[in-house]
Amino acid sequence: MKQRSAYRRTRRSRKLRHRKARFNNRGKKDSLPPSVRQRKDSILRVVTDLKTTLNITKAVAEQGQFDTSSMAAEKQKTGEEYQVPDYEGKDFRAKVLWRDKYTCQHCGSTEGLRAHHIRLRSQGGTNTPGNGLTLCETCHVALHQGEWDYAGKPKQFNYPAYLQTGKWYLHNGLKGLGLEVSRCFGWMTAYWRKTLSIPKSHVNDAIAMVCRIWIPKLCGREYLIVPRRKKIWEDNPARRSVERKGFRHWDIVQAEHRTRGMVMGAVQCLKEKALALRTSWEDGFRVSYAKSRVLWRPDGIAYI
Repeated sequence: MKQRSAYRRTRRSRKLRHRKARFNNRGKKDSLPPSVRQRKDSILRVVTDLKTTLNITKAVAEQGQFDTSSMAAEKQKTGEEYQVPDYEGKDFRAKVLWRDKYTCQHCGSTEGLRAHHIRLRSQGGTNTPGNGLTLCETCHVALHQGEWDYAGKPKQFNYPAYLQTGKWYLHNGLKGLGLEVSRCFGWMTAYWRKTLSIPKSHVNDAIAMVCRIWIPKLCGREYLIVPRRKKIWEDNPARRSVERKGFRHWDIVQAEHRTRGMVMGAVQCLKEKALALRTSWEDGFRVSYAKSRVLWRPDGIAYI
């Protein structure tokens, strides 16, 4: 995306020929920026590819849920319009910890976190996230006992707009693929994941969104989904060849190794004497051509 942005800026400043001004060529006001559209289209492309193999009938999309109480109260007094504030969570503690990235703002600890009221409730303080600060249990107790004093203001965090932008574009795109689409929010996913007693990860979040309270049997592999590159490297003899001995770049292969036994990986490099594989423990892991066989050849998208 950074490379594409640089190309666009170069084109704007280039004075090689006359052309009509295109500074207002985004089309309708509700059209998405290219960066947001690319992220959503990537999801749709993967789902479309998976539908050729799997019988997918439903999809669950996670969305952010934000607090509107604090800014609404301030703006309603003056009659101004207000936007959604940048805090995700279902209560005061969840919003404050989320904003501060689940880290104590005094010592940097991530254990035993508390949401401290900068202005105490007894002194008229509110439960809005702007009056909160994330502290660990030790620092929280020390602050109330007067061992240290907090004189600053809590760190504000502006949530990236693209996480909210384009959610209906994705929703309608999934519906266009013939799927029954439902949505959930981040705090719901966290509740389901804790109910299933599985650790935090992207894969486990997806499992929790689908299984919810039904305890699954986790027996599958975790795959990294990447676009398959088709560029031919002219200055690299190891990557110049498109195919060698029946193997191609990004092929998923199974090979017999002298120390690790049977291994699986994606072809990274077609060397003269050996295959170099992308594996879960190492990139460039070498195996013999004679002791390898192709399990699957990706077309456009690779699952490694």
